[in-house]
Amino acid sequence: MIQDIFDWLLGAGREVALLVISMLPLIELRGAVPLGLAAGMPWYEVLPICYLGNLLPIPFVLVFGVRLLDWLAGLGPFKGIATRYK
Repeated sequence: MIQDIFDWLLGAGREVALLVISMLPLIELRGAVPLGLAAGMPWYEVLPICYLGNLLPIPFVLVFGVRLLDWLAGLGPFKGIATRYK
């Protein structure tokens, strides 16, 4: 599955593919760095791209996290989880 995502993103370039893959939860740097190295990119290009991609979503999570939890608290199935994390 990860390889399919990487192949699909290769249309935009290897660098963009690594950036996007390193932003995905559960894959992050653990999957993006080996994929970049397996694609033949040098490590000194792979590491900064993956590191930047891993850090890029953090400001958005910090800004919109509380709003997202408020919205989830209004939904029935997620009310207990959202109020626990608030």
